[in-house]
Amino acid sequence: MAYREPSVLAFSGTNGPHPTFYKEDPEQALRLFKVWDAKSLLLLRPGPLPDDRLTRVFGAWKSPGQDRQIGDRRGPNSYEAKIGGPSKELPTGALITRVSVQRYTHCLRGSAVDRRDFYHQACVTRSKAFANAVGPAFALRDFEGLAAHADFLAWAEGQNRSAGNHPSCRPRPILVDPDTPVHGCFASLFQGDAAGVEYATAAHAGRLVSGSPVAPDGPWLGLVIDDLFAIASTSVAAPAGPEPPPDEGEKLLRQAKLEYGKAGIAGSDAKDIFGQTVFTVAGAQELCGMLTGSWISCLLYRQRQELVLLSALAPLMVSNVAVPFCEQAYASDASLAKGGHVIGPIVDLSCSPEFDIEQTHVLEWILFLLQSGRLKAVMIEPPCTTFSGPARPCLRTYAVPEGFDRTFPRTWRGNRQAFFAIVIFVVAWRAGAPALVEQPRTSKMRRTKAWQYALSLTGVEENFLASCAYGSPFRKEFALLGTGLNLSRIHRRCPRDHHHVRIEGSFAKSSTAYHPEVAKAFASIFHEAINSKPGHARSRAGLQGLLANDVLSAFAWKTKAAWAWKRPEHINVLATRAFTRGPRDLTLAGGDLRYAHIVDSAVALGAVSKGRSSARTLKPALKASAAIQVAGGIYPGLHFGPTRLNTADAPTRDLELPVGPAVAESIPSGCSTNDVLDFDGTLGFPGEGPTARQTGLDVGRQERRASRPLPLGRPVLDRTRQNRDALILAFSSWLRERGIQLQDFLFGAGFDIEQLNNALVSYGRELYDLGKPYWHYSETVNAISALKPSVRRQLQAAWDTAFSWLAMEPYTHHVPMPPVILLAMLTVCLMWGWVAEAGLFAMSWGGLLRIGEATSARRKQLILPVDVLHVQSFILLQILEPKTRLPGARHQAAKIERSDLIDVIQLAFEFYDPEQRLWPFTNQTLRRRFDAILERLDIRRSSSGARPLDLGSFRPGGATHMLQCCEDSERVRRRGRWASPKVMEIYLQEVASSTFFPSLDLRTRELVYGFAQAFSSTLDQSLTWRRLGLPPSSWYALFLHSSK
Repeated sequence: MAYREPSVLAFSGTNGPHPTFYKEDPEQALRLFKVWDAKSLLLLRPGPLPDDRLTRVFGAWKSPGQDRQIGDRRGPNSYEAKIGGPSKELPTGALITRVSVQRYTHCLRGSAVDRRDFYHQACVTRSKAFANAVGPAFALRDFEGLAAHADFLAWAEGQNRSAGNHPSCRPRPILVDPDTPVHGCFASLFQGDAAGVEYATAAHAGRLVSGSPVAPDGPWLGLVIDDLFAIASTSVAAPAGPEPPPDEGEKLLRQAKLEYGKAGIAGSDAKDIFGQTVFTVAGAQELCGMLTGSWISCLLYRQRQELVLLSALAPLMVSNVAVPFCEQAYASDASLAKGGHVIGPIVDLSCSPEFDIEQTHVLEWILFLLQSGRLKAVMIEPPCTTFSGPARPCLRTYAVPEGFDRTFPRTWRGNRQAFFAIVIFVVAWRAGAPALVEQPRTSKMRRTKAWQYALSLTGVEENFLASCAYGSPFRKEFALLGTGLNLSRIHRRCPRDHHHVRIEGSFAKSSTAYHPEVAKAFASIFHEAINSKPGHARSRAGLQGLLANDVLSAFAWKTKAAWAWKRPEHINVLATRAFTRGPRDLTLAGGDLRYAHIVDSAVALGAVSKGRSSARTLKPALKASAAIQVAGGIYPGLHFGPTRLNTADAPTRDLELPVGPAVAESIPSGCSTNDVLDFDGTLGFPGEGPTARQTGLDVGRQERRASRPLPLGRPVLDRTRQNRDALILAFSSWLRERGIQLQDFLFGAGFDIEQLNNALVSYGRELYDLGKPYWHYSETVNAISALKPSVRRQLQAAWDTAFSWLAMEPYTHHVPMPPVILLAMLTVCLMWGWVAEAGLFAMSWGGLLRIGEATSARRKQLILPVDVLHVQSFILLQILEPKTRLPGARHQAAKIERSDLIDVIQLAFEFYDPEQRLWPFTNQTLRRRFDAILERLDIRRSSSGARPLDLGSFRPGGATHMLQCCEDSERVRRRGRWASPKVMEIYLQEVASSTFFPSLDLRTRELVYGFAQAFSSTLDQSLTWRRLGLPPSSWYALFLHSSK
């Protein structure tokens, strides 16, 4: 929308500098306009405009005989807000140093293509062209005979016919006089437009859609506005033949050129390069040239020896992308020892043709602003033309408000406008933004089902006001549908102490505008609603990364060195010095390496990454580190790792390296196991007395229980208890804001169960209105009943609210995974060499496992047929902490009998160590790989609007398949370890399992079925390669080679 209608970016401006035009040559500007007109790039707009709204055009040297047209839009740019776009992702020359090429045997070849005058090939709307008005102003007669002159006359006539009703938006009548002042406007993008880079890059990237991931061995593609480049790694051996064959990067760019030609996007063939060993992309080599050419000016007042020294060090001012990667990762650590709001433009057709609410893109833009929180409030005034009572001909009645014939053009248009308004209102209600829909009180729109549905939503109210009560001479009453607004504050009836002006004739049009006092009333309730909402802090990306955390948690580490500091310094200085040890050791070992280094100091991470710091105490360590890296050819890749996982923290505190991830255990504040009163026989406390005589067994049990005190209340899982503690704190804070203390409320002398129920009901409704999940409320009620068990059966009113919530938002269960999709996913896993993932998926589906039970298991819990010398043909998995261990059996196990799934599981985990976890990484990593497999099978995009497949789909998918095979629900219940048949029925979704695969489109079904058919042959081949000792990391290349 910002590209189509720039006024959506308008604000009060920055009062920045802008060009002046008193020295401009009108004749030269007019010649430029004629050139634009010949290329259909000229439009005219009425003037004159102030200088800070105009653009000055000048030429900049581009090449011999050619100048580049630049638009000085400092003035218009200062009135347009900044927009975020793809420019933040533009590749820089420094990114090229991240590519890798085999040393001595391969080299890099670059290819690049350029689009000629890419900005000027952009097609813009009239509104966008008007924002490119050029100074100075001319008389309309100066453009006679040009195509822009005829276009202006046609536009002016159309504007006068369709003048809007809103007084602030109605365009000024244009008298088509030859002396009318006009400005020439550039009907494309200026180089100089603040948002031009965003528009051009987004348009170019939209043409080049690539779904392939970044390959480690290339080719690597990059896009910089109008330049597309590719870098490929090729062999340095001389190829046979007169010309070397095209590399992969050249092939991709030549294919892109064909697509450019089909789309009619012109290019500069003279600038294209293909397969060059010396090339400039993303400004990398150009930067080096600029530095070299600036040596003399930089050292103008220096001695000659410094120029000589700089020349001698020039070979070090490069990055060697052929250095190999270190196979080890380093981690270092150190210890001290060793107000306001703005109002956007009025979205009305009379303001701009781009604000037509009937256009889908306008609706999508408004909904995006609401859902992203960029639109704080909205007021909608849909036209009531056909909904008005006196409207003739009568197209609808109060009994049939949607119209007698909905296909009639006027009826259809009125319904579309009304329904779009209600959609905006409902989305604003869901987003928590104050919203208001205004209609005349007699409008038939109020009787439509859409209006009544919006009125039925929680927190939505309907009210009205009479404009004559605010000083208007007309008795015009407005019906107001609002959410998040205090409509009762502006509600006023006609006082009936004055005469009204009849709305007819010339008064009909003037009565459509709000009286100033009515407008102030609307503004006051919006001001109150916006200022009452708490501000939301802007989310910031954290320093932690999934990969670094997995590496710290999953791999075995050993201490390389540990030393004591000679003198005390700040911890940030010590952390930086500790980092320097890594590059030093690698330089002494031979150097010329890239390696990964993990630190847990944000200061050290930022300073070492930049190589500089304003802190005086950090400069010596940074200089030493930089000198070592340059001398040794060391290229460190820095990552942040939290202290709780950083294994390097142990040797600095004289501790043993942790075997697995360090998990901090904490005891809730206020809980102590030592607050036990000694017995005093003289006080006679109830329940106290001499202890009974203990037997030897009693003493043993006492010793074992000393570290495990008996908890209060019903036993629940640790995670449930932690969730309830957090929810109780939130409920306590909510009560405290209303002057109530939770302890006094529950355990005070005047305890009233009705007050507790009322408080929980009000709290639940507020959680619902705030968009909180259902379990926040249900677990709060459970937590209250756990704190005071005597009220457990007296909270019926609170649970009635919970049942009403569930009726509005019923549960959506995990979609069961059909067998054909499971086989296809296992085939993809084996082809990619993801053996552990294949084993987990097969075990979860065949054993009806919860995904957490599979990822937390260790090898010693898994009993394979080979472990018992094939005495049994099935697999058992011991589950140490089952979810139903409290109401059900304490010791549980899962059983897998399908022979093909058994082969997959044995392939994955047979040679694991007994203490090794089956999945050593985080669940988030498994979830991402699951999504990558579904994306390869094209299931994500092709599935219907229902809930997609996820890691929770294996358990219901396996249970549903087992029931279909054996028709024995009790057997399925025991295998799935469900506490009751009622719970099991939630997972047995035969219809959902049978309809999911047919709901995919034909191309996806054929793709999935093809992979499923290849499962047996893929499994046999994988078993053969495992017996031959081929690592799974090589299977992808082997499968790829065999397919060719």
